[in-house]
Amino acid sequence: MRDSIKLNDSERRALLERLALHDAVSLERSSREHKRLKVPSNITIEVILTHPGGGEVHVRAVVKDVSKTGLGMLYGGFLHHGTRVAVRFIGDDRNALIVQGAKVVRCVHVQGPVHEIGMRFDAEVPVDSLFGLVDDRAGDDDSPQAAAYAQLDSMCNDIVRLVRSRNSFAEIAELAKRLGEAAEKESAVGKENPAENEKPADTPG
Repeated sequence: MRDSIKLNDSERRALLERLALHDAVSLERSSREHKRLKVPSNITIEVILTHPGGGEVHVRAVVKDVSKTGLGMLYGGFLHHGTRVAVRFIGDDRNALIVQGAKVVRCVHVQGPVHEIGMRFDAEVPVDSLFGLVDDRAGDDDSPQAAAYAQLDSMCNDIVRLVRSRNSFAEIAELAKRLGEAAEKESAVGKENPAENEKPADTPG
């Protein structure tokens, strides 16, 4: 099983973090219907690509994120829209969840031969519950306020990753600026709807 992008670990990590920064400042991130989740290091994801002209390619995915409806990954080449995909999620116990039905819906050039691939599952897959990819920052609260806190928390984590990986100060400053703007926006919303900022009173034990 080969890795399709010829980057060492540090180069791969830097590239994923740069793309995470782009996602963090993109309006597209907040408009997604299903939360995108990071994949823990103990989960291996393998994909089988069936090209339109025939022939299969088996690769170990360099995954950006995953949701119930799809998967984002890096691939060392161009893939046609509609390319059929099978995905294998493999846990520590080597048990695998196999998703036979998926297709490429997005292919964007990143650098050199590397492309960012977006694929959509034919049907929703409960990857969060099966592999513990649970984003519990908002708990069971589906309110706009909880979603806003989750987004701010995610942006803070992105800033920490950029600092630890010694990314440029310009990139860090840009994301920090976006974080401040997002917080100010939520603050303005809170002033218009003060009830949303009220915390429930503690219940005596």
